Amino acid sequence: MKTTDTSEKGLESLIVQHMTGTDGLAVAPNMVAERPLAYGGTGYIAGSPQEYDRAYALDTSQLFAFLEATQPEALAKLALGSSSDTSAINRTKFLTRLSSEIGRRGVIDVLRKGIEIAKRIRDDIAPKVAADTAFKNAKENTPHTARLAHDQALGRVMQLLLKDDTQVYKQFVENESFRRFVGDMVYALTSM
Repeated sequence: MKTTDTSEKGLESLIVQHMTGTDGLAVAPNMVAERPLAYGGTGYIAGSPQEYDRAYALDTSQLFAFLEATQPEALAKLALGSSSDTSAINRTKFLTRLSSEIGRRGVIDVLRKGIEIAKRIRDDIAPKVAADTAFKNAKENTPHTARLAHDQALGRVMQLLLKDDTQVYKQFVENESFRRFVGDMVYALTSM
């Protein structure tokens, strides 16, 4: 008769077996475990302990596999480079922001609502740009210079944002594709 392992490792193995349908010990680094057969587990996927990034408290392989499977266009816009390239600056910024949001709001809230930069742009940044006197004057009097006045107003608003959200400001200053995305979105919202 086989005895039950009552150690912490034994309990962990039972939990992982129940959740994933596997013991979780055979997962190689840089790989996400294959889904178990339909009769095993409750939908969780076993990860490799070597993939767990202690600095961000995340399993980065699982995270990037999830993002690639569920929102590839959004992931491409972030220009994170290879998910395994730990030196990529945009990857580091993204993980820092995500970890910060999870720490501040909790995992469930971040999963439900995401990192709401679009809402921030629409509800906070765009109205401030629209209220900028120079931008309003350019729109009314010299429409051909409205985009230039808009970009200057956006720069001023983003500098004010530095006090409230250094991550968004830093991303705006250092990431050209993010700056274009914000600029185009705010211009579309304020040019109507």
